[in-house]
Amino acid sequence: MNSRRHLTHGFTIIELVIVVVVISVLAAITFVSYGGVQDSARKAALMSDLDNAVSILELDLKQTGNYPTTVAGAGNGTGLSPSPGTTYQYAFNNTNTPKTFCLTATKGTLSYNINQEGVPSAGACPVLHLDAGIATSYPGSGTVLNDLSGKGKNAVLVNGVAYDSAKGGSWVFDGVNDTINLGTGNTFFPLPNFSMELWFKSDGTTPTTGVSPGLLGITYGVRLFVYTSTLSFGLDTGTAVTYLDTPSTYSFYNSSWHQVVIQATPTKREIYVDGSLANTKIDNWPGITQWPTNTANIGRDNNNVNYFFRGNIASIKIYDSNLSASEVNQNFNAARNRYGI
Repeated sequence: MNSRRHLTHGFTIIELVIVVVVISVLAAITFVSYGGVQDSARKAALMSDLDNAVSILELDLKQTGNYPTTVAGAGNGTGLSPSPGTTYQYAFNNTNTPKTFCLTATKGTLSYNINQEGVPSAGACPVLHLDAGIATSYPGSGTVLNDLSGKGKNAVLVNGVAYDSAKGGSWVFDGVNDTINLGTGNTFFPLPNFSMELWFKSDGTTPTTGVSPGLLGITYGVRLFVYTSTLSFGLDTGTAVTYLDTPSTYSFYNSSWHQVVIQATPTKREIYVDGSLANTKIDNWPGITQWPTNTANIGRDNNNVNYFFRGNIASIKIYDSNLSASEVNQNFNAARNRYGI
């Protein structure tokens, strides 16, 4: 009788490694896909919550002449009813004409906000929102700019800032003495974490006054200049001003519209251009501007040498928190068609 030996072969080390790698890749793909599905579901729920909330808040305004003073008081006292897991933050201003509100809805790590215009935006409500293309903020004439944030931080056009109806509307700065006066720096600060977003177009010439156009100056603490091929974002820590510049691959004297977002934390600052991170650096920021009671301006820097911007600015937002990279990009994509980008 012949006996046969049956040999049993196990996996080699290389085969086991390949199996582990394949399983890891499949698990990662599944996790990313699941995370994306979750985000899409959360976003859909937030959009529905905000849409329903706007309907209720606008009905309150129509019936009572005012927006409710609390979320619980909305809907004639029945309150706003968000989907499970959604929380609200609400600001209103019944003194302005027109009256304004801003509502932030948050679910998990996602936040969206909406105001009386009914168009959702990524992130939390700003603490200042001015837009030349929204009649509630600026009707196309006059000098008062109505704050859309619900915080009532109205601004004033100074020295004859003009208005251009193209691209949905923008303010035109002559490079001589035109500014938007936001009040004083301590209206907004201290802010250890902040973001500022501007949509602007330089007209391709140097300013009439000064050598470098200043897009904004919030006291002597926050500065933003536009040069031929760079934007320069400066912060005064109280002992020195340090700067973060965009790479020279950009061009800003090209009569094209751009979105710029500058933001800081106590240990880092960032600058975004047209929805993408342009530069970042590790740097200390105490959250308090130098000489905080000085005027806060859009359209000029606050240095003793006057640097006035020459061109157009259409939208200004200030946040008391940082926008995420995806929120910056979402806001850029939401507005780019208006500016022909």
